[in-house]
Amino acid sequence: MRHILCIIILLALVTSPSAQEYFKYTDPNGFEYWLDDKSKIPPPPPVKYKYEDKNGLTFWVDDVAKIPVEYRSKVPENRDSAEKTKAPVDQSRVEKRQYVTRISIDNNQIIVPVVFKNKGRRVKARMILDTGASVTTIYSALAAKLNLKKNKLTNVRSVVANGAATDTLLTKVDSIEVDDKILANSEVVVMPASNSIGADGLLGNSFLHFFNFTIDYEKQLLRWNEK
Repeated sequence: MRHILCIIILLALVTSPSAQEYFKYTDPNGFEYWLDDKSKIPPPPPVKYKYEDKNGLTFWVDDVAKIPVEYRSKVPENRDSAEKTKAPVDQSRVEKRQYVTRISIDNNQIIVPVVFKNKGRRVKARMILDTGASVTTIYSALAAKLNLKKNKLTNVRSVVANGAATDTLLTKVDSIEVDDKILANSEVVVMPASNSIGADGLLGNSFLHFFNFTIDYEKQLLRWNEK
């Protein structure tokens, strides 16, 4: 893609993001997390009730009250009668797994809506999807919103697409999220502001290689597939 920066980390002391071990965890609502510590994966909830919605998606919940009213009659009868007859007190909807993400395509650049979280801050960003970037790259304006100056920062030397070397910073954010695709404790490179790119940075392979997706250019969608 034109005008896309390809980040190459030159500092030998920096560990490649792909070398770090992550563990996949999918919660009961279908949200996918990649965690850097296996002990952070919560124990499975005590799910007891299974139902299928009109789209054929199967859900497991731990309380009959969490089943939408229109599907409760289809709950198997071999359940505790007291539980089945209990008056619903919680009408919170069951979240569905996100199978597509709406994107925009401008001058052959694929713009993806991304949420960054860092030290209690949650910031929405427009990121260019770039499979040629080894590390997700954000620009200084976004870094300031995330208050990255409080993070542990490592000076690294990076090379951009035109071959020029520039001083950058390497750090980690609490998470990078695209809908229900979540990577915890993820490395990012912070670069000086760029006015020509038209986005807040590049969503690189340090995030993308954990997920399987295809790009629907006609409908401007990212379609997420099981990996």
